[in-house]
Amino acid sequence: MKRNSPSSGRAPESGLRLQDSPLGPLDGGDDAWLELVRVAETPRAGGRVGDYEILGEVRGGAQGLVYRARQLTTGREVALKRLAAGSFSTDREERRFEREVEAVAGLDHPGIVTLYGVEVVDGVKILAMEWVQGCTLTEWAAAREPGRRGTIEKLGVFLQLCDAVQHAHQRGVLHRDLKPSNVLIDERGRCRVLDFGLARRLPSDARGADPTLTVGFVGTPAYSAPERFADDHASLDVRSDVYALGVMLYEMLTGRRPFGGSGLRELLEQIDRQAVPAPSTLAPGGHRELDGIAAMALAPRPEARYQSVHALADDVRRALDGRPITAVPPSRLGVISKWIRRHRVVFSFSLALLLSLAGAAVLGVWQATVIAAERDTARRQRALALQQADLAREVQDFYYDSVVRAASPWADQPGANLLQVLQDAVPVAVERFREHPAVAAELIDGVAQVFVARARYAEGLQLCEQALALCDRVGPTGVELRANVTNTHADALFKSGDVVSAIEAGRRAVALYESLDAPPRQLFAAALNSVAGYLKRGNDFAAAEGQLRRACGLVEGAGNRTEWMVKSHFGEVLVLTEKYDEAEAVLLATLRTAEASAASTPLVVGHLHGSVAMLYRAKGEAARAIPHQRRSVAVAAAILGPTDFMVASERTVLGRCLRDVGQLREAAAEFAAAAAMGHPPLTASARRQQAKCFQALGELDRAVELMATACDDAVRDLPASRGLRGAAFVDWLALLVEAGQADRARELVPRVLDEAEPHLDGDRFAEYRDRLRECGEQLGSEVIEARLGGGPAAVSAPAVEDG
Repeated sequence: MKRNSPSSGRAPESGLRLQDSPLGPLDGGDDAWLELVRVAETPRAGGRVGDYEILGEVRGGAQGLVYRARQLTTGREVALKRLAAGSFSTDREERRFEREVEAVAGLDHPGIVTLYGVEVVDGVKILAMEWVQGCTLTEWAAAREPGRRGTIEKLGVFLQLCDAVQHAHQRGVLHRDLKPSNVLIDERGRCRVLDFGLARRLPSDARGADPTLTVGFVGTPAYSAPERFADDHASLDVRSDVYALGVMLYEMLTGRRPFGGSGLRELLEQIDRQAVPAPSTLAPGGHRELDGIAAMALAPRPEARYQSVHALADDVRRALDGRPITAVPPSRLGVISKWIRRHRVVFSFSLALLLSLAGAAVLGVWQATVIAAERDTARRQRALALQQADLAREVQDFYYDSVVRAASPWADQPGANLLQVLQDAVPVAVERFREHPAVAAELIDGVAQVFVARARYAEGLQLCEQALALCDRVGPTGVELRANVTNTHADALFKSGDVVSAIEAGRRAVALYESLDAPPRQLFAAALNSVAGYLKRGNDFAAAEGQLRRACGLVEGAGNRTEWMVKSHFGEVLVLTEKYDEAEAVLLATLRTAEASAASTPLVVGHLHGSVAMLYRAKGEAARAIPHQRRSVAVAAAILGPTDFMVASERTVLGRCLRDVGQLREAAAEFAAAAAMGHPPLTASARRQQAKCFQALGELDRAVELMATACDDAVRDLPASRGLRGAAFVDWLALLVEAGQADRARELVPRVLDEAEPHLDGDRFAEYRDRLRECGEQLGSEVIEARLGGGPAAVSAPAVEDG
């Protein structure tokens, strides 16, 4: 087993001279003479030492050997440490062993191994400590995924390490041998510092502003501060541990040490030249702040380094929190850039606003310098530009104060979730921008979009109404803003189940975009796409197709999400109008383009697979539809979460595909899962389809109760104008008749007629008129025939099925 060489742990107490030092490996070598003693005195696996059963040797520490053992009296596993030379140990080695016992005994921190006790067995001191099952720091860091998420994980563990070392410093203990092999990450991801074999106790005055003591060199060169290699006596304080932490931070971020080489001379030359690349140039996920933190922790001169581990950890927390750090002079642009990178969900909906304000400010300043002949106008333009620049800074400050800081994991209230943070920020925005209603309206519109996307429809509707009221104060210059807010309002109405109101609001948004001299093509196309969706739900497929053809013309060749989603929706409407050949050409071409584009996202591709599944199902090829629909469900669940509205919708479609191929129980399970998610537009439909599966299986009693529940859901969630309500009640009545529950069916007849009668004149309800007449004949009910009247309906009309 590898052990520290004389240069790394057994140098004379008088100090290490560079010219006399060996140039061997920087992290240890072998002591051949001591190896013979160690082999002679090493307990064998399965042997005993006092009250301990030896399970195996783990490694050599700074001054001793470590074994995994089981204490026979308690049955617990422990790490057992003994002096490397056993009974041949020198007085100096025994004093160091005693210092380790003294150091660890005075520490009580979850990040430092616990000392159980010390015994003397056969004249050799034995130290029993907590056994930690885990891997070393570098092994753990190497297993993290590259990129931002992995970097955040590494910094979290590094902060645990800093907290443990800071605790030791506060108790007057200097570790002196901090390195990855002396830091274990246990199975729960907790950091544990061990091996205090080289630790020294700081004098009482060394815990203040200048805690120093004088010792000779001990430790591991690759992780030792440069001042520890000075001739004779070197000043040693907490900043030496800071340096070791800096080396480990660099190694965690990049997978390599900042300085290396084959010996001490090359190591010190590299440190003197500071020939180390920034971590961000070697690994993804790093940023300028981390480069600055690592550089300051690795400063060759102690006075240029962080003066305590607490200061180092504080800078790391500042970097995670998006605040300026002490290692890098704060840059306003850099801070803003970091906010945008780390809080994209919060900032995405305001990016256009910030850019427009900044652009207006630049334009105002330029005009003020060019139009010299119209000085009065120029002054007004400059004043306006400055006001807009001030407003941009005010928006930035609002986000930092009310959103970024509140949403930070280091906030005073870490339990607050993002939605609560955004909701609390709304009244602050209204008050802070009372003189700028357009700014407040756009901010609130962005928050409303987040709430609607998270299926919080009631709050989303309230926020939209609040934003629209602010638009009233903006005046004629805010047409595009009102169009954007109205579009969000329409989406919230639709997802909450009010399709009629959603169509009206969507058409108002389209009209507002049309009134602009140069409407924004992407937003305009998105509004047309939304209105088409509302019209499709209202069964007006021809009108929906017209809206989508206009939208496709606006986004053709854009190569972005809007184009692909519009064409996906267009293909679906073509399916509903039975234009299968055109639909297949549009959908398959769009799917191929999206899958091949680097600008695409899994969610877009998944949605396109769902559209292709819809096509194949409509063509009667349900078996071809199922793999596409499963892909759509899996992607939506992975990206949006297992209970999102879109996931519920896609699982309902998957259930229909499975039902079409006769997999009735699996189909019923998909419908049940979709209904359990509780999205009002889908719950009644999914429950109704689940009931039909059990009807087809012959389990009529279960089907009857599920259909009754579907009717309750429909009454609760859907307006009376929706044909689905009437269809569900007719299905319920027919199921009762089929199940032989005639009395219960007769009691239900008046209610069924009240729900279904308003829709019976349409061709799409032809099948249901016939079914009602059949139920009336079987029940001997004259009420049904009297209410329906007229001759037989056309049996070729399609049944009502909610999309």
